Amino acid sequence: MIKIVIITVLIFGGDWCFSQTGTIIENKVKLFSLEQEKDTIDFVVIDTILNQKKPIFLWCQGSLPLPLFCEVEGYGYFFIGGGLSNIDYKKIVKDFHLVVISMPKIPVLAKQENLNSSFHYIPNSERPNEFLPEYVEADYLDNYVNRANAVLSFLKKQKWVSAEKLVVAGHSQGT
Repeated sequence: MIKIVIITVLIFGGDWCFSQTGTIIENKVKLFSLEQEKDTIDFVVIDTILNQKKPIFLWCQGSLPLPLFCEVEGYGYFFIGGGLSNIDYKKIVKDFHLVVISMPKIPVLAKQENLNSSFHYIPNSERPNEFLPEYVEADYLDNYVNRANAVLSFLKKQKWVSAEKLVVAGHSQGT
């Protein structure tokens, strides 16, 4: 009897048991984390239900340590999305899975006390212009390319991702 249950779980529940399913944040995005040797790559898909097969639209952030979500007094967490809040990204998600990779060493959700007036992540509120040293060390082109390639490798294995096309766009340094 135990063997039948195990085989049934492996056949019908395999994707659930052995895949990363993501965590829903603010009922807007699914957060995924890829553990690497020296880094954890966090990224979000701008959707909460990933059951429709669509190609990927990878949005690359600019050069500053912006978290994807910032705590705003009286509001909760506001979705900045690496500059996506400045465009009508809801049109993109009709035809694509819109993906944004977090900045290296910067949390996806940042508390208000760790944000300066420009919403940059800072480790110490007494030094609002000083960035996290680990971020500064990780802020170089080859690192961004390697992180993006790792995310794209993960995504191409997902049933909900179509390989028919890939769009990569961004703003500032991300372009």
